[in-house]
Amino acid sequence: DRAFIFGSYAKGNYNENSDIDLAIFSEAFKDMDPVEGIKFLLKRARKYADVDLQPIAFTKEDYDEPLGIVEDILETGIELHIS
Repeated sequence: DRAFIFGSYAKGNYNENSDIDLAIFSEAFKDMDPVEGIKFLLKRARKYADVDLQPIAFTKEDYDEPLGIVEDILETGIELHIS
């Protein structure tokens, strides 16, 4: 699994109204509807932090063959080391 912060926090132009954009790439999302993946991530994140988090769930295939927003995330995002 891989995780990236992207958007204003990654680019360094965030402000007090900015949310934290988070992309998670995992095989766990392979057979999951994208909206369900986002709901799953939000539910998990709210257990640990009270922040304005905007997660997006992607599959490993999205990471391996990036298109569109995934290309931008991989080029400008900051990878988080997760275990």
